[in-house]
Amino acid sequence: QKAALLEEKTIRSVLDKPFSVPEKNTKAKLSQFLKRYVLSGEDYELWNVNKEKKTVTFFQRYNKHKIYDNENGMIIAHLNDKGEIVSYEQTMLGSVKTLDDEQDVLSPLKALENLFLKDELKKKDKVTDVEFGYYTFDLPLLNSQVLAPTWHIVVNGDTSYFVNAFEGQIIKKGNK
Repeated sequence: QKAALLEEKTIRSVLDKPFSVPEKNTKAKLSQFLKRYVLSGEDYELWNVNKEKKTVTFFQRYNKHKIYDNENGMIIAHLNDKGEIVSYEQTMLGSVKTLDDEQDVLSPLKALENLFLKDELKKKDKVTDVEFGYYTFDLPLLNSQVLAPTWHIVVNGDTSYFVNAFEGQIIKKGNK
């Protein structure tokens, strides 16, 4: 592959030979891609494959949990017309400092209750996945980001909700 550093935090790489992504065992094959081609690839995990946009998105992990929707810790791989990875851009969070004050994390059931009370869940909705991870918030004055413990809840197989695992607020893109 031919890699170049764009700006300070982004690697752009073009593969010499396309990397095949099969319909079956996709997650395992993409895990091989991360290990073989990507700097610190073991620190990333598959988020989604978007065939319309011809992209595969991976999120960086912290403490074995995904950091959701963080442009400073993700990989976007680009697919050709045959569904093969031909290039990717990678960003990576630097060192992470943990805060000393420990807090109890809400249970996933409490996070679901908050979604229901905010009228985000309807009677016939089906919760299809619940996963613990982190969501990032920028603190421009301190020139840093905060990783907030977060429940990722998938409803009806396609709608994602993020609920702050400390305070229970529903996190929406663009909210501060």
